[in-house]
Amino acid sequence: MPIAKHALYMAVVSSVLHNDELRKVFRDKVSSGKSKKEALIIISKKIATIMYSIFKYNTHYNSKRVLVSK
Repeated sequence: MPIAKHALYMAVVSSVLHNDELRKVFRDKVSSGKSKKEALIIISKKIATIMYSIFKYNTHYNSKRVLVSK
């Protein structure tokens, strides 16, 4: 389990650096008063949801769906 947690953390840090949509979510959360750690946790949950959706529906990653509100 620690290996999976570390891999997810590294994916989150990389995503915040290289993915425009997730970087925007990170900045919005930090500017709204969340700590950086809390913002990273929110992003990690979003990435886990994206991964689950990709496997469940057997689809490719679609960056336009990252910021789709419910």
